Amino acid sequence: MTSLDSLISSGMIRPGVPLGPYTTYKSGGPARYLAEVADVGALDDLIASGLIADMPVLVLGRGSNLV
Repeated sequence: MTSLDSLISSGMIRPGVPLGPYTTYKSGGPARYLAEVADVGALDDLIASGLIADMPVLVLGRGSNLV
């Protein structure tokens, strides 16, 4: 099992999540992977996995700047 598989099975990363519910205008296709980080410890775990070093990362706030 890869690190990605273990993060998906733990629920830290979810594949294919529609981004519409996260944006102001409720539009948007699926993200390849979505990680909702609630605290610094979870962010540290995600960074330590090394996965985000190989993937483009987009940090969403309230999604008002996305169409």
